[in-house]
Amino acid sequence: MTLRTYSFFSIQSFGTTIKSICGRKMCCKTGMQIQPVLFLLFAFAAVTLACQPISVKSSTKCILPPHPSNGWYEVAGDPGAKPGDEAEYVFLNVSCLRGYGVLGTDVAMCILGEWSTSLPQCVPVCDIQEQRSVTYSCKKPGTAWFGECGAYEALDTSAQPQCRPGYYSDGDLPQMRCVAGAWTNQAKCLPECGRVSGDGSTSPWTVFIFRSLSKKYTTARYICIGNIISENIVVSAAHCFWTEFNNEPKMYYMVVVGTKTFSDTDSSAKFPITDIKLPVRFQGMTGNYQHDIALVTLSRPFTFTPQLQPVCLDLDHIFNEKQLQDGNLGTVAVLSNNRSKEQQKPLMVQRYPYISIEKCLQKSRPSFVEFITADKFCAGRDNDTYICKGNSGSGLTFPETRRGVERHYLLGVVTLAPTTEEECAATDFALYTEIYSHKHFIEDTLATSASLPTRVEVGGI
Repeated sequence: MTLRTYSFFSIQSFGTTIKSICGRKMCCKTGMQIQPVLFLLFAFAAVTLACQPISVKSSTKCILPPHPSNGWYEVAGDPGAKPGDEAEYVFLNVSCLRGYGVLGTDVAMCILGEWSTSLPQCVPVCDIQEQRSVTYSCKKPGTAWFGECGAYEALDTSAQPQCRPGYYSDGDLPQMRCVAGAWTNQAKCLPECGRVSGDGSTSPWTVFIFRSLSKKYTTARYICIGNIISENIVVSAAHCFWTEFNNEPKMYYMVVVGTKTFSDTDSSAKFPITDIKLPVRFQGMTGNYQHDIALVTLSRPFTFTPQLQPVCLDLDHIFNEKQLQDGNLGTVAVLSNNRSKEQQKPLMVQRYPYISIEKCLQKSRPSFVEFITADKFCAGRDNDTYICKGNSGSGLTFPETRRGVERHYLLGVVTLAPTTEEECAATDFALYTEIYSHKHFIEDTLATSASLPTRVEVGGI
């Protein structure tokens, strides 16, 4: 009859022997004694104490075995233990050299000379590395179907990779086979980009930028909009991170995905910022807001889905000229007109026609002309839509069909509009920093990023 079960760790950690536990808690009939019965359940070691017939054991000590070939073990609570050492209680955790692994449990336990299992062995395997962009199913040797993959797979295992939602491959991903401790090929999936819902009312690449009022990020103030261009890079406007009196960007910033208030947003949707790159020539108002673009690096990468994905980039001058034609309609995500300073309201996707530089200069007041610098272009409003204060950094995108799907390409970032006293004034246009004008700045930053970037296309329409 089983009387009591104890965690192995509780017995080992507190130095309590089986004998003392049994003496206080249990008793057996004549001719019986309390014995530990060992078992492993999902790598959790436990001891069941039961009344069993008295038997004579040749040894009550656990003798540490030799290390496994192509691997080693560590003894819990005794890092200096070595083969041949003796102990009453032992818990081993086996590790293997690169290219080898344990199939099944990698732990073994011994109490009073009784081992729970033979020592796990290191055999040639291929490891399945979890990726944000790829998932795998495996067909093990001797089986006829594909199923879930383990962390390690035996030789001759076949693995079928598949791109996760939000990612794609240029062609069908071929099967992989485990040979001599390595897969015959590696799967690679790239982030999808620029795809919107059927009615075009979404902007999956748009995020919000907040400035924290403390290092703990307990409270924060909304400042600008940003646009995802890779797994850990967001593009916005430089003036969002600039003051005329302190030209070093302050680092208490955070990117937030979603439209809730900052305090109510789940921590998984908050991304602290580790770096903010501004063009060295950006000087704020002193420089007429020329080079008003910022590239923000996040502390951790996004995991893309159909609802969260980067905007497309094409930094080819022919593509840029083709899209920026007078009257061509682009789209920009803006905050609703009733946005309060404390709360994020839902985004609206608006359509704005590109305005030629000649018309833009004609429409501008003399005091505003100086801000229409070489890296700026104008886009107007359509159907009485407005760009309100607080929408700086939002991206102006233009649609283009690539790989059989309409995708949106980022061509400009909202920088400023003619000054008015109203928060949402009916100005005829706003100025955008041209993405192509900062091609090298963007390419250099993406090249040094450790994440998987959105494909930067050059031509190939």
